[in-house]
Parts: sequence; C-alpha cells; structure tokens
Amino acid sequence: MIKTFGDALELNNITYYAFPTPETLSKLKNDDLRSVGLSFRKAEYVIGLSKDIINDEVDLEALKSMDTQEILMNS
Repeated sequence: MIKTFGDALELNNITYYAFPTPETLSKLKNDDLRSVGLSFRKAEYVIGLSKDIINDEVDLEALKSMDTQEILMNS
C-alpha cells in the first residue's frame, strides 16, 4: 500500500516511501485497496477512517494521549 499510494523520496540511490495521507486514502475506491491485499471490509474501514480524519471527526492528536480503553470508550 505504501509503495502504491504513498509519496516516494529518493536519497542516496535509496527510495523511501511515506505512508499515504488521509487525503490520498479517502479518494481511493475499495478495489484500489483490495488490489494491494486488503479485504473488502478493511478497505472500507481505511477509506471511512480517512474521511473521518479529514472531516475532523477523529482527532489523531487526542488519540496519542489516550490508552486503548479510553479510545474504545469514546468510539
């Protein structure tokens, strides 16, 4: 997924890939993500979560300070 949808950077003849941004992922179709090995359901979740992040429905900064139990209680 990273090589297919992430931005590439070449440094000293080595190519590095960034994880795709929520903006990039939100524009994909389920079949795009299925082509790189995700199940239909996982593709739906990745696209949906990406859209939620863009629409400020998920606060990634707030999640950093929460433990798993807090995240589950707030979902």
